[in-house]
Amino acid sequence: MLLIGLVACSSGDYNGEEEIIVSPYYISAPNELRVSADEEKVDLKVQANCAWTVSASASWITIATSSGENEQTVVVAVEKNPGNSERTAQLEIRNASIPVRKVTIVQSKPTDSSQIPGGNDNLPPS
Repeated sequence: MLLIGLVACSSGDYNGEEEIIVSPYYISAPNELRVSADEEKVDLKVQANCAWTVSASASWITIATSSGENEQTVVVAVEKNPGNSERTAQLEIRNASIPVRKVTIVQSKPTDSSQIPGGNDNLPPS
């Protein structure tokens, strides 16, 4: 009986699973920023070893610096919450070589009914 075998070489062991390529780049930021219902500016500390851009998913958020490189603090401004409930939005920090890093912005609901348009309409006359 004659046995013939084939041997293949690769840069790593193949175990039947999908190959995972690890990027040498990273972006680190908090998962969540909580802000008050008032108009407010908060600092978002971005730590990275690459160039990046940041964008917001909501019109009530303004980002002072939309791009950077390496470690940098980004000023995020939020408008006053006109509603009567908490609201959320996403910031996305991107680099073409790595997955998007998402940061959730959670803005509190107003606690004083006078801050809500029409908030005093349901109060009895004083």
